[in-house]
Amino acid sequence: MTEREVLEKQEENGQQGFWLIQIGSFIHAYGNGAFALARATGYSVRRKHRRMGDILTCGFPVERLGQVVQKIEEAGGSAELQSDGKTWFFCGIDGTPDEGMIKAESVVRTYSQQLPAAEAVAKEEPAGLSWLQDAVMGFNLSASTPLQAMMFIGELQKRIRKNEG
Repeated sequence: MTEREVLEKQEENGQQGFWLIQIGSFIHAYGNGAFALARATGYSVRRKHRRMGDILTCGFPVERLGQVVQKIEEAGGSAELQSDGKTWFFCGIDGTPDEGMIKAESVVRTYSQQLPAAEAVAKEEPAGLSWLQDAVMGFNLSASTPLQAMMFIGELQKRIRKNEG
């Protein structure tokens, strides 16, 4: 299932049940499901930028699946593995959106966003390369695709060149 398909299915069932989808080594919930998962686990809801618009997501590494299912059950919900072996359906937890639960964006943005314009960079960044350290340390490599990592490096190179001049 794609992100959009998950959101559509959740809308069809009146936001009464949600899906956890395994993508690579992470498992994600989307939309209202992200809020439900965050309420059960304490994980963060994040806003991800996509071509078709922003998507809210909450995720965790595959190796934590057992702990997450246990937390869902402790919160009064239930979780059931689907026949594809990579999708879980869970329900019984409030998925009401709450803007206060969305974690603020980090210093470094995903590849689909632009880093600040050169003029803004010059005003925001102190002399030296401390901004570079903040950017590198703020980039979540384990949750990024190879393309996101390549685009991140490209943006850093542009900013370094502008700061050298």
